[in-house]
Amino acid sequence: MDVELDNEPPPMCGDEGCSQALYIGHATPEFDPYLEEGTPVYMLSCPDSGGKCYEAKFHSPHKNKKRDFHPHRLQEATEAINHILNKLDPPPHRALRVIAVPGGLMLAWAMPEGKIPAEGVVTSESPREERMEMYGLED
Repeated sequence: MDVELDNEPPPMCGDEGCSQALYIGHATPEFDPYLEEGTPVYMLSCPDSGGKCYEAKFHSPHKNKKRDFHPHRLQEATEAINHILNKLDPPPHRALRVIAVPGGLMLAWAMPEGKIPAEGVVTSESPREERMEMYGLED
């Protein structure tokens, strides 16, 4: 990737200290050998810590600890979802994350190390219209 990266921590957003950031970078052979060099790519920086970016793994209460809010059918669905997600092979230098986007959640391949460029960053504190555009969402 040929963008200049900061050595500073990613921008913080909200009270939860999330550090999700979206920006446009350019592909290099080292970053993704399947993309033509210089191809613009939408990049998501999303370290494990933070309130709006989570490892893509869903949890259920232990089978011996029944909970009305998460009955057996939801446990089965959770297991099936995790089974599907575990079959996915991540692109180079990325990890599967569940991210908060305007109006809900999204699965995304993200750079877990959290490095971001100094300019052109959209975070969860950016105006809704900017976030919708960068995530490719429509109202």
